[in-house]
Amino acid sequence: MIAAFHNFAKRVAQPLAVTMIIASSTVFAASQADPQHRTPELDRLLADVCKKQTVLIGEDSHHGSGATLSLKVDLVRRLIENCAFNAVYFESSIYDFIDLERRIHQGSASPDMLADAIGGLWSVTSEADPLVTYLYAKAKSDQVFLAGLDLQFGSATSVYSRTRFPHELAHFLDDPLRKECEFEINRLGNWGYDDDQQYLDARGRLGECAIAIEKGIAAQDQSDPVGTAAIMAKNFRGHLALSSGDSLNKRDKAMYENFLWHRSHRPDRNKIIIWCATVHAAKDLSFLDSDRRSLGSYIHALQKDEAIALGFTALAGSYGRTPSAPNQLTPAAADSLESRAFSGVHDDLVYLDPKQLESFGVSTARPLDYAKPTRAQWSEVVDGLVALREEHPPHIVRSARPRQAMPEP
Repeated sequence: MIAAFHNFAKRVAQPLAVTMIIASSTVFAASQADPQHRTPELDRLLADVCKKQTVLIGEDSHHGSGATLSLKVDLVRRLIENCAFNAVYFESSIYDFIDLERRIHQGSASPDMLADAIGGLWSVTSEADPLVTYLYAKAKSDQVFLAGLDLQFGSATSVYSRTRFPHELAHFLDDPLRKECEFEINRLGNWGYDDDQQYLDARGRLGECAIAIEKGIAAQDQSDPVGTAAIMAKNFRGHLALSSGDSLNKRDKAMYENFLWHRSHRPDRNKIIIWCATVHAAKDLSFLDSDRRSLGSYIHALQKDEAIALGFTALAGSYGRTPSAPNQLTPAAADSLESRAFSGVHDDLVYLDPKQLESFGVSTARPLDYAKPTRAQWSEVVDGLVALREEHPPHIVRSARPRQAMPEP
């Protein structure tokens, strides 16, 4: 397993080949983009985003917005084809994406592996299926680098995290600790506890394992020259620390650190798309909590005008995820940002650029949470906002479990 890390590290250390044929991009966009999304409003949005280095594309925190999801899928394709963006980082676990990159290099990856790495928040929907197909082809041909930012461990669709990861990290330890830690990590990834107390009893042992693994990796740094094992071990230890409090800030700080790590191990000045919820994309959430630091706040502090955060909201419609019944959006107040954005407008969507957002002043809107409209100066929260006339839930077409076959124990 150490050899696997070493071979992957050698590949990562080489510059990523990025091939963008701009002459053909217009043809692709015209033939592949959803016609309802090819509007002057989105052309304005694209013009604002194309020149940026990093774009954070948010969504409602319930992850139950199908119209937004469909639009995000189309935006990602247009940003890659028309604006030479060459990396997509998901608000998904870092572990399975690192393994996916190794598998792509080895020629043993599949679209199902990508779908499982993205995770059940999105990969269970029909709206995301074209994204999986498109990004897999781009990643396989080395045109786009894909990564996960989240330190959370053991998602429902994870395969690597729940099978090979425990052995690969425990391999840096000596017996008997190696076997003990492999057992504990595997048990956590597959939630092999009869009750919560069993997990509480195991948490201390897991923490000791995480520390020992990091020390073991540091002592064998020649086996991990680029740090793929080290970054996964660091994230695993951070995942365990989420239960000790302040999990929102810890998680966003970890995603930012992973953003920096991915950038440092890929070609300089990659043009990066970050796919996440708006509560992570936001550049300032201090109006909600003076101590709150989002992923977007760190990136904007680093890149300033080179970064742009996009949010989405809706005037009417519904949201949610089956099997629950859809939640109807409460009627937008006459003075809400959504109502004002559509005043005198007959289109199905409106893009509010930074100047327009600023001109709206403090107003009530729901880009962060469809269930809780919030009053804010939205130009300080996001750089651009897409308002949809009508939202609807995503079409969930499969259960949140791995598409890949789980390896034999």
